[in-house]
Amino acid sequence: TTYFTAPTSQPTVLTFSSVTCNGMTAGWTAASGADGVIVLRNSGGTAPSTNPSNGTSYTVGATLGNATVAYVGSGTSVSLSSLSDNTTYNFKIFSYNGSGSLISYNTSLPLSGSQATSSVAAPTAAAATGISSTGFTASWNAITCATNYSLYVFSSVANSIVAAWTFPTPGTSTYCDSSLV
Repeated sequence: TTYFTAPTSQPTVLTFSSVTCNGMTAGWTAASGADGVIVLRNSGGTAPSTNPSNGTSYTVGATLGNATVAYVGSGTSVSLSSLSDNTTYNFKIFSYNGSGSLISYNTSLPLSGSQATSSVAAPTAAAATGISSTGFTASWNAITCATNYSLYVFSSVANSIVAAWTFPTPGTSTYCDSSLV
């Protein structure tokens, strides 16, 4: 099989922007003379370890060794979403020429780098309202990427937590309890 001639250069200058707890945008400068790039990403302490194979076209979401294909095309950036908070993502970007079963990748010294997503922020609680001897209403601001909220009621007299709740609904921002005794 005669493949397309592989590009002689790789993309350069990997940058990250719009980094949040569940996403980011990765950008790069295009490789001269290349038809496009394939972006591999994984998380953890090691970079993607498998190179793309000539003659194999990959699609976004496909697994390649210890990595996932995050982008394939001729653009110079990819917006990534549904990532985990406070997690380091590792990237390798390879240039290619051609398409289909004749595609050819430059696997020598791909552009690489890593970026961590941000941590989930703590919510800010407002002062409790409707306080009585048997209940109260608690409110707080909803936080992007929160998977649940924990609410603790502390007694300064007993110097301990007297009640605790966990709310599994990310959008929850108010709780009313009228069953305290």
